Amino acid sequence: MNRAAEDIKLSVVIRCRNEAKSLRHVFDALKAQRCSFGWEIVVVDNESEDETREVCREYGARVVTLPRREFTYGRATNAGISQARGELILLISAHAIPIGSHFFESAVAPFGDPEMAAARCL
Repeated sequence: MNRAAEDIKLSVVIRCRNEAKSLRHVFDALKAQRCSFGWEIVVVDNESEDETREVCREYGARVVTLPRREFTYGRATNAGISQARGELILLISAHAIPIGSHFFESAVAPFGDPEMAAARCL
């Protein structure tokens, strides 16, 4: 997870507010990924009042704060993407747990095709 910016192929962007408990499960699933490339986690926090920020620090995620009065789903997504260092962006929910240890590899596979601009992972 902690690599130089030029080594990061995938940025995982997560929007959240008061999701400390869920984030622990998501982060554990992300840490279990087996992939051949560097990745990072960028969390867009909407002024959480629980331990969300502490959990993010514990797991090495970068946190972008978006004030509640400025929140929209689009603005939160754009804030995360603007801070991402990866060549590819993976947007996930704070309570969506990736299944298996090859989720990242599967998610980036379609982008081997230079004509691919976006993909949805179910």
